[in-house]
Amino acid sequence: MPDYVPGLVSIIITTCKREMPVLECALSSAEGQTYTDCEIIIVNDFPEYEGKIRELLKDHKKVIFISNASQSGACISRNRGAAAAKGEYIAFLDDDDKWYRNKIEMQMNEVLADTGLVYCDYEAVMDGKTLKKDADRAFPEGDVLQELLAGNFIGGCSIPLIKHKVFDECGKFASALRSCQDIDLWF
Repeated sequence: MPDYVPGLVSIIITTCKREMPVLECALSSAEGQTYTDCEIIIVNDFPEYEGKIRELLKDHKKVIFISNASQSGACISRNRGAAAAKGEYIAFLDDDDKWYRNKIEMQMNEVLADTGLVYCDYEAVMDGKTLKKDADRAFPEGDVLQELLAGNFIGGCSIPLIKHKVFDECGKFASALRSCQDIDLWF
C-alpha cells in the first residue's frame, strides 16, 4: 500500500460534458477551501472537451489534469483520480456541485485515528431554490451498517471525506455498477 502524505486532502473532480462555467464553479469551491493542505485533481471523462478544460485550467496552475482516452464512466474516472492522489484523505466533488468554504476544514476537525469516513450536512439547490436542506438529521457513528441498509444517510460522492487507505481497502468504486456506486462503497 502506498505511503500517503499525512494531512493532505486530495480533491478529485470528475467531469463529463459539463459546461465550463459550471465546472469552474466546482473548481473554485475546491480552491477556496479554508483547509489549505489540498491538491486538486480533475479527471475528464469526455475526450472531446479536453481542449476546453485545458483552456480553463490556464488560470489554475496547481490543478492536476487527467483525461481519459475514451469515455469510461464516473466510477473508473473517480478511481483514476484516486490512483493519482497523494493525500492521506480523498474528497470527491461532482462537477456540478460546490462546497461551502469550510467543508474540508470542518471534516478534518472530526477525523480521529480510526476514522475511515467523515460525512456532513448538505444542501440541494436548483435554480436558486433550496430543494433539500439536511441540517437537522441524525449522524450515526461507529458501525453504521444497519442504518445504511435503511437508507443512504451519508449521501452522494460530494459529501464524505474518506481516508485514502480505507478507500483502497474497500475496493474503490465498482465500475460494473450503473448506479448506486456511492452506497455500494459506503457498505
